[in-house]
Amino acid sequence: MEIAIAEVYARGLYGAAIDSKNTGEVRDELHQLESIFNDNKMFCRFLQDPAISKVIKKQKIDEIFKNKITDINENFLCLLVDKGRVALFHQIVKEYDAIDDHEKNVGEGVIESAVPLSDDEMDRFNREISDFYHKKIRLHNRINKSLIGGVKIYAEDQLMDASLRSRLEELHEKIQNGSL
Repeated sequence: MEIAIAEVYARGLYGAAIDSKNTGEVRDELHQLESIFNDNKMFCRFLQDPAISKVIKKQKIDEIFKNKITDINENFLCLLVDKGRVALFHQIVKEYDAIDDHEKNVGEGVIESAVPLSDDEMDRFNREISDFYHKKIRLHNRINKSLIGGVKIYAEDQLMDASLRSRLEELHEKIQNGSL
């Protein structure tokens, strides 16, 4: 239920960002605000406290963020205060990112490796996977010590297993079946 509500708010915010032609700036600021909320739990609790009037909360938002973030994001924070939805902020940011990625034909993925991949290797994998899917895919490297070598790539709800372990298992199976 909360995800559906967060998606509605994210879509509304995204529509406003499109109208003002700054979806990227709004997205960047949302992540900055998310970081501020994570670093300042007291401020986040202040915005969610039902005992504090909405007027005081909105005055504080204006005092802190005026001319530091877009009017869209400042107004959006005030809307969340008015509707008592500040607790959904992190989920709304996640939904906004998903909408923006979808609109810009961008996907996310994970590449597992036994050791951290270099920037050059990550760039090469990002290019190859993006070419394969005909869309921009942003891969994030995750270390998996159980891999002997090679990589596993999870993108677009698919697994590409190019690990040494899977190759050895295939070879073992072929030997067992006599199909080598």
